Amino acid sequence: MKKGSIKKAVLLPDIHYPAHSVDAMKSVLRFLKDFKPDELIYQGDQLDMSVISHWNKDRKRKVELKRLKQDYEGLNNEVLLPIEKVVGGKCKKVWITGNHEDWAQQ
Repeated sequence: MKKGSIKKAVLLPDIHYPAHSVDAMKSVLRFLKDFKPDELIYQGDQLDMSVISHWNKDRKRKVELKRLKQDYEGLNNEVLLPIEKVVGGKCKKVWITGNHEDWAQQ
């Protein structure tokens, strides 16, 4: 990219995987393919994390952590890898942690 040229960026907030819509994801992929962004910003809450939400205090943590691992794998396979195939390695990716991802740290 030439110095001083305009960069194209796309914000992807609140995917909330696995609660995302498959049709919405198809639309995102089509848009990314046509728009060809220079930068992609994952703006928090990419995972829904409902399995470890502090709102679910009565759930058993050990079982829920297995489900959380499945959600991480699903986000990678159904969202991140398909996006990477479309935008490629030259597109800069930025990951911003949202409050849902913060639950994993809590």
